[in-house]
Amino acid sequence: MTTVTGTSSASQQAAMSSSQAENDRTELGQQDFLKLMTTQLQNQDPMNPMENAEFMSQMAQFTSASGIQSLQSSFSDFQSSMTASQSLQAAGLVGRKVTAESDTGHLPQDGELSGTVELDAGVGNLTVSIVDGTGTRVAEMALGAQDAGSVDFSWDGENANGERLPSGDYQVVAETTTTDGVTTQPVRIAGEVTSVALAGNGRTPTLTVDGVGDISLSDVRKVQ
Repeated sequence: MTTVTGTSSASQQAAMSSSQAENDRTELGQQDFLKLMTTQLQNQDPMNPMENAEFMSQMAQFTSASGIQSLQSSFSDFQSSMTASQSLQAAGLVGRKVTAESDTGHLPQDGELSGTVELDAGVGNLTVSIVDGTGTRVAEMALGAQDAGSVDFSWDGENANGERLPSGDYQVVAETTTTDGVTTQPVRIAGEVTSVALAGNGRTPTLTVDGVGDISLSDVRKVQ
């Protein structure tokens, strides 16, 4: 009795699964389309047959829709592959020093604060100033004439009197002086990557950089 009940239950479940599969199938496949087209041709009005242009139009529409679905699937696979690749790259940056767009950097206990100044054109006089949390300029580096491009700078943590300043976050201000006045130039700060947040759904991983904060992997301009 128990065996029969189990068999009956299994049969019912199989039937329900088959029915569910039929109900879930809502997309028109290639074989279904060809079958419909054949049926349409067989049952068309002999006095008003389908025009060749109309037939070709329906075929073209189906081919286009099928091609779009295939393209979407390929793009989704490519996006997943790119996300996985970016995640591996980001994870490998932990403990490495990177340069990112920021005007605030961290001076470590026994280290330096470094970065680059980005110049669109050559300048005759470039100065990099270090500003503390109170807004006071505590150090200044005269880098002189520079060509267009990235100009490296490094601050040893000492003020104008040669005194070592406390570790912490400092603002970096880069300026060029011409006959037209003083112009502020964009700065990129170098810092150590302390952690990585891996993102899904095609989003770019986020890096936590010491003294800079959270940045996108796409914001990294240099890896040291």
